[in-house]
Amino acid sequence: MATSMNKAFASGGGLLVFGNPELARKVGTVGGPLLSSGPMQPSALGAAIAAAGIHLSPEITSLQQQLKDNIAFARLLLEKYGLPVISEPGAAIFFVGVSLPKLGHHIVKKMLEAGFYVNLGVFPTVPMKQTGIRFTITRLHSFKEIEQMISTLAAIFPAALQEEGITLPEIYKAFKKPLPEEAILENEVTDMLRQTLTLQCRHYATILDVPKEQWDTLFFGKGSFDWDNLALLEQVFAGNDQEEDNWRFDYCIICNREGTIITAGFFTTTLWKDDMLSPAAVSRQVENQRTQNPYLLTSRVLCSGSPVTEGEHLYINRESSLWKAAVQLLLQKLYALQQEYNANSIVLRDFHHLEPELDNLMVDHGFFRIGMPDTHALPDIRHLEPAAFLQQLTHNARRQLTKKVLRHQHLYKTIIHTGIPDEAMLDHWYRLYRNVQQHSYELNTFPLPKKFFRAIAASPNWEVLELKLGLTEGAETAAVVFCCHNSDAYLPMIIGMDYTHNRRYGVYRQALYQLVLRAMHLHKSRLMLGFSAGTEKQKMGAAVTNAWAYLHTTDSFQMEMLGTKPVLVKNEP
Repeated sequence: MATSMNKAFASGGGLLVFGNPELARKVGTVGGPLLSSGPMQPSALGAAIAAAGIHLSPEITSLQQQLKDNIAFARLLLEKYGLPVISEPGAAIFFVGVSLPKLGHHIVKKMLEAGFYVNLGVFPTVPMKQTGIRFTITRLHSFKEIEQMISTLAAIFPAALQEEGITLPEIYKAFKKPLPEEAILENEVTDMLRQTLTLQCRHYATILDVPKEQWDTLFFGKGSFDWDNLALLEQVFAGNDQEEDNWRFDYCIICNREGTIITAGFFTTTLWKDDMLSPAAVSRQVENQRTQNPYLLTSRVLCSGSPVTEGEHLYINRESSLWKAAVQLLLQKLYALQQEYNANSIVLRDFHHLEPELDNLMVDHGFFRIGMPDTHALPDIRHLEPAAFLQQLTHNARRQLTKKVLRHQHLYKTIIHTGIPDEAMLDHWYRLYRNVQQHSYELNTFPLPKKFFRAIAASPNWEVLELKLGLTEGAETAAVVFCCHNSDAYLPMIIGMDYTHNRRYGVYRQALYQLVLRAMHLHKSRLMLGFSAGTEKQKMGAAVTNAWAYLHTTDSFQMEMLGTKPVLVKNEP
């Protein structure tokens, strides 16, 4: 048996207990080279020997009983004042739940001002939303000292709850503890008053229940998630054989009493690869292991937007004085959905501007910020012609385009497809998509089902741009791009490629250039080129926009395995 001489022994080092002298002799003889630490300092060694002596004497029984009495007294006081104790009975270390870090920091500060030092159990030691006040009772504390500390904590607690806008039921829910009966009625009344007097959360399980004009007005030009496209996605990602191909949709709209929308968004709950946003090198290693276990390191995630949409998925009316309260009400709804769907994480993604107020709000409510791959777009191309587009590029970009794209342009034939393709054509396009998807480690996702491509090819809001390379008889399909064009922007969402001739004839670069020409032809104001392959897109004149996401998780074990490093610094530029 091995144990530490730290903690309750209050010294240092460790000790080994053996079942027989021979085993002790053997370990002592051959174990030296395996030690990674040095000998104990004399003072710590003396304290350890003294502690061991106490444990071997009759005195230990009386000392332990005194500590047990102090622990029991502290427990009774915590129950008397109705504080949410999370720690199990009997331990000398107590943990009073506060749920969110902002409440924990508030209480610790107030307790210090009152003359009591308590510790804060906070992420990453505990999950972000399971922060708690941590303190230890020792044998040397008197009943009077224990009562003074706990009564002070009990006085500070409700005032801090009110100031931070957190309720006692929310704390119990965060720790998955049953709510005391006396708090249930208070919670129901509080929720009713809050929603009646200030804000209302309208929740829908399908876009069909959301007024079409209202939705499209909020999200016009924000991405490929207008009312019609969402109705299409709901049909495609339901009733499928694979778990990852079945998505649950939720729509949340927060209004004030007059019906003015302050916050809105749509959310999908589906199976994600935990390394989706990890560095490409990490995803490559994980994918090697998934050949044996396809669902290794996967979790159910509640996410703003969907795996096939890009853009600003969350609408926030920052001109309203209630926008922070609206976001908080939205987060409460998401917490409830997370619990209902048994989702490991909530991800709010595709924030293109780092706003300190919103950043602080998200961190205070149990989220941390993570970086996403940069996104790329060509703005202001509505009135450009190919010659004018070429001239506006930098000298180096213009030279690269001429050398590596324009000189091969005559070898390509671009075809625009609308309507349902025949099955053989669709099968070929799907194989080209899988060529790309299997190598896309920067944003590692599950492959999309073939029925999705059939559905978007038939949609009037989509078109398929096919590039044929006429080097052999029959003209091979070199690339295919599925593009959404339902707003003032042109959005090439998914690409498939035959890599055979890419190195020699620049298939990917040619596809990018043909997308630029197509967006100009349709007089679109913007060409949104999405994530990954940033160098090639910037050579086409694309502007780079940094993107962030906010993540809340109930279990950070997978992130620890993948080496994810959350960003917790507030107001970081």
